[in-house]
Amino acid sequence: MRHDSLAPPFVTLLDRHIFRSALATCLAAVAVFMFVIMTANIAKDLAAPDALGKLSWFQIGRLLLLLAPIGAMYGLPLGMLVGVLLALSRLAADNEITGMRAAGVSLKRIAAPIIVLGLIGTAVEIPVSFGFMPRARVQYQHDFEEAVRANPLNFIVPRTFVRSFSKAVIFVGDRKDRNISDIWFWKLDDQNRVKDLVHARSGAVDYDPASFALILTLRDCLEEKLGDANPEDYADKDALPVITTMASLDPSPISLKGIFSRTTSRQKLDWMTHRELEAERIRRSQDKTLSPSERVHAVMQVKMTIVDKLTWGVAVFALAFVAVPLGIQVSRRETSASLVLGVVIGLSYYAMTRAVDLLDRHPEVRPDLLLWLPIVLVFAVGIALFRHIDRRRA
Repeated sequence: MRHDSLAPPFVTLLDRHIFRSALATCLAAVAVFMFVIMTANIAKDLAAPDALGKLSWFQIGRLLLLLAPIGAMYGLPLGMLVGVLLALSRLAADNEITGMRAAGVSLKRIAAPIIVLGLIGTAVEIPVSFGFMPRARVQYQHDFEEAVRANPLNFIVPRTFVRSFSKAVIFVGDRKDRNISDIWFWKLDDQNRVKDLVHARSGAVDYDPASFALILTLRDCLEEKLGDANPEDYADKDALPVITTMASLDPSPISLKGIFSRTTSRQKLDWMTHRELEAERIRRSQDKTLSPSERVHAVMQVKMTIVDKLTWGVAVFALAFVAVPLGIQVSRRETSASLVLGVVIGLSYYAMTRAVDLLDRHPEVRPDLLLWLPIVLVFAVGIALFRHIDRRRA
């Protein structure tokens, strides 16, 4: 016989005990996932600047702080799942879950504090996704660009093949301030084939802030020009190199804009707040420069971005929900299996959402609605597991 209507003091203590246990573990798990996500982002975005002159510790620290909302957006759902699994596994391993059930406490009663915790997580995730994360990501990009602009000459690193530029590769034997020596300068075509090679004994590098470009001045040069049509085919007479020596070469501008042009249109939508996304949706729906099919595709991208942010918020609650029966069941056999299982479920959910994202060019299948399918599947698994445990306990 179950006694869900226990004495209020006991119920209050029970709820607090479960809630606090899950909250502490979830905060730790979220912190771990945030750290992993932030580290991955900082390694990807700052790898080139770090190798090409090193940003200051203050700049790196500020950029890391701006990555925190991004880490929270993606780390909160996974951290909630793993945290609840570990918390309930620990309670069950200490026979606390068994004692609760023996006292007549139902699984629903045990799950109630976790459900409340999941709802709190959702209430935090949605404003992070629609507000804090976009603003922080835009500020991060701005600060990153400003940090690079402040020390543009640091891109020229001695004894390093510098490939950060668009359609150019540079190797410098030595650099003292703006003066460089033993310079190798490869100019590339649209297919990244070498079309022009210059070797200079000395030269100088300057920065033009108006065009955001490095100005390379070379002296005592040997220039090797290849054919424009097929520069790599030496059997073609037109592709044979033309070698010229000269005292100096006209200044060559090297644009730095390509370093920041790797952001896709979909990523830029992720950096918009909810109000900005709605304005963008209206703008695209009224854009007469697009064909009807292009307009539908453009609007669908915005709709999918809005739904994607919303589903990440609901995912916090859904993953916490499914973690309750999973944590209790897994804990009886092996506590460490909770972590592995949680990561597998989290990655599976992420893989399903990314698979649906690939359908953005097929608006006829309504990918904006299909984004809800992983959430529905998670809830279905959770309900099935709750029923399975109740039947075993009956």
